[in-house]
Amino acid sequence: MNNDKVDGKSQASPWAVGSHGQTRGQTRIHPQGNKKSRSSKWPTNAEIRANSASKQLPFADNNSDVPSNQADNGAQTGKLRVEAEEGYEPGLADWEGNWMPPPAEWEYRSSLQNTDKRIHERVIEWFDRVDLSVDNISGFNAELVGDICPLYWIPETIDGDDRTVWWGNHIKFPGLDLNPAVQPFWILYNREVTTCSDVLEKMNVPDANADPRDNDRTKLEQTAQMEIDKFDKNRDRGIQKARSERNAARKAHIAERAAYVPPINEHSPQANVYLRTAAVQDIEQIAAIYNHWITNTICCPEGSELSVPQMHDRWTDITDARLPFLVAVDRASNRNRHNPNKRAGANGGETISGFAFADDYNDDHGMYRYTVEIEIFVKPNMLFRGIGKTLMDKLTSVLDPHHTMLGGYDFKDYGNPNHGPGGARVVEHIIANVAYDADDNSRYQWVRAWLVKWGLEQCGDYPCIGHKLQKRVSQAVFMKKTGCDIDPSHW
Repeated sequence: MNNDKVDGKSQASPWAVGSHGQTRGQTRIHPQGNKKSRSSKWPTNAEIRANSASKQLPFADNNSDVPSNQADNGAQTGKLRVEAEEGYEPGLADWEGNWMPPPAEWEYRSSLQNTDKRIHERVIEWFDRVDLSVDNISGFNAELVGDICPLYWIPETIDGDDRTVWWGNHIKFPGLDLNPAVQPFWILYNREVTTCSDVLEKMNVPDANADPRDNDRTKLEQTAQMEIDKFDKNRDRGIQKARSERNAARKAHIAERAAYVPPINEHSPQANVYLRTAAVQDIEQIAAIYNHWITNTICCPEGSELSVPQMHDRWTDITDARLPFLVAVDRASNRNRHNPNKRAGANGGETISGFAFADDYNDDHGMYRYTVEIEIFVKPNMLFRGIGKTLMDKLTSVLDPHHTMLGGYDFKDYGNPNHGPGGARVVEHIIANVAYDADDNSRYQWVRAWLVKWGLEQCGDYPCIGHKLQKRVSQAVFMKKTGCDIDPSHW
């Protein structure tokens, strides 16, 4: 039994187990009175603090004199401590009188979790008392003396045999071909350092170099190096070849693009012209071209030339009716074709080589409102150079949405919506009136064949209907049905 002496008398510890096997904690003497305690084998916090204040426990090592009443790391600083009565020792003892492990829930108590700065102060105090300098450690050597192998690695027995017996049988095992001079690691400890050293003697390992006397190996290495060099050369040669081929292909592509000439459209005019919508600045040149055909031919019904204001009125009526009025402009004389605000006719440097328009056959509100009459005129010195064909192709595309353009020329509409495919008006029939000499129909035959190519068929003829320039004039009527179908119920 664990007995404590109080005033020279022996008193049984309330936390010890008696010799008769009675359970601890059945009855307990309280420090402040002889009252019956609660039926628990674990002490209260107050009892633990009181016990801590009355005894000292080892701290850090056996030479430490840190009081046990400071082992709570200052958790109870500023609190009233319950001092234990003399002779009271609430120790936790097992059946043999040894310390029992604390309960698991104690790990969450503040005294075990406290990280007060006093811990650091005590550690510094302990360092000051103990000399831990490397210079005072005997046998310390900074040189690498061998591999470290803890002594507890040494087996007492292997496969049931003593380690020495096992090793002797192991080196004789068939097929291992071990050198008899080979020793187990527990023989190689460096006893010169200390008898309890964990350092093995440093082994002399020979350099693993090729035997210079091995001619076959030398030849093999040379052959391998030659193959490596050959592979590197072939790789570099392939890379250089691929780079050269890419550069050559790139240069060829650039040269091909530079030398590319777009195919010439067979319908392109021989004259260097482009088409655009007629502007008010073009009226003077348009009137001059039209007056030439009035004065010198029977193509126009007028007997005298039109003035510029009269031609301007005709241009205004046509454009106000949302019908096309086109001009062919000589590129060589044009310097402002990309800026419509700077187009100024002859004064601006542009030269009109021809023009074409579509006018209402009668008016745009009567029964002929879906029928138009077309007229094309080319400057006399620009005839038979494809200008009339170019004007006819664009004019037909504006009037007939089903017309397939031949192309081969540029058209600048400058945002005019009346000159797109199909135009701004619904047109069902296109009419062309051709005046010709009644006594000489050679011109008529040429014009007839030309109009037929554009889908206009002759539907009438007025022989000797007029007289001009001392000639009897006949008139042929050609008509084309467009792709637009007009429902009679909407008329």
